[in-house]
Amino acid sequence: MIEFRSEESSMKTFRWFVVVSLLSLSYCASYAQITIQKSDLQQIFVPGAAVKIYSDTSQFINVGKTGGPNVYDFSSLVFPDSLAYTIYSSSEIPQLAARFDPSSMVWGASTQNIGNSPVTMVTDTGFIQFAEASIFPDSQEYRYDIPYEEPLAFPATYNSQWSTSGGGMGVDTTYVNNVRTVVTTGWNSASNYIIDGFGTLLIKGKSYQCLRRKEVEVDGYTFKGFNFFTGSGLIFLVGSTKDQNDTGVVRATQVNILSFGSAATSVPELKAIPTTLWLSQNYPNPFNPATAIQFTVPTNGRAVLKVFNVLGQEVATIFDGAAKAGEVQHATFDASHLASGIYFSRLEFGGKMEMKKMIVLK
Repeated sequence: MIEFRSEESSMKTFRWFVVVSLLSLSYCASYAQITIQKSDLQQIFVPGAAVKIYSDTSQFINVGKTGGPNVYDFSSLVFPDSLAYTIYSSSEIPQLAARFDPSSMVWGASTQNIGNSPVTMVTDTGFIQFAEASIFPDSQEYRYDIPYEEPLAFPATYNSQWSTSGGGMGVDTTYVNNVRTVVTTGWNSASNYIIDGFGTLLIKGKSYQCLRRKEVEVDGYTFKGFNFFTGSGLIFLVGSTKDQNDTGVVRATQVNILSFGSAATSVPELKAIPTTLWLSQNYPNPFNPATAIQFTVPTNGRAVLKVFNVLGQEVATIFDGAAKAGEVQHATFDASHLASGIYFSRLEFGGKMEMKKMIVLK
């Protein structure tokens, strides 16, 4: 069984992986107009498709900005292969076929080795979830979502907003080996969703077009999630809490990639890093004593990268020289001579600036 977090919202985070990981995006002529339709999910979330899960243990993640186009840079994170699964139709699994729509689906190692998998289905109006199921030869467990959850409403694009209501009652009377099936009822919490950003996702040495979706639980729950989903069946998710900011660096409760279909079994084409003025979030962050920073510039010219304290005083010049358009520049900042606290990296080029907050923790 897979557990990403404890208590009420642990499985909520995991099931949202499913939703947004499945997405194949339809692109309009305008760069900003990225739309997800029913047909997009149907092409990726199909029985027999492969599913892979990757994890990173970083505690602080820069979730980027709202609006766009933005560069969401997670290229410094390392994701070793973790778990591999297959998607199954509920009609293939007798225990599920007796409870749910036969067109719904789950994932697992086999039809009798399903651990904490969402039971989901694509409808005309959205992507819905009925429950979470665990099925093994000697036991079963179901966490019902009544009313069902709708983590994605069609059509979904930048600035789309929707919400789901909290959980209700669930009933199950099945026995396995003369022991009643374990049932949890009213598992889901109410949540508000907004696709609040778009741009380029940099992760695992690759570059993807993406949408950023924010989820915030209501009714006393504490979860906040940031989902970056692509048109290649890959999703990056940062789980956090409601006391964290909507932009910039947040304290992460979990950091994961899910990849579905061809994204789980092949290496996507590496696209060029956008030719824009771009300053990465330093990594690691917090750090002691050194941290790495990357940046690109839109045209050939002089770039200056400096560090300032919270009083606006310059404490270091990291880079001052010629930079080539679209070429990633690598720099290292050593703070061994500085006290613990908040600092800011500032990239200057062609009369424009980009800034990132950094934390020295000794």
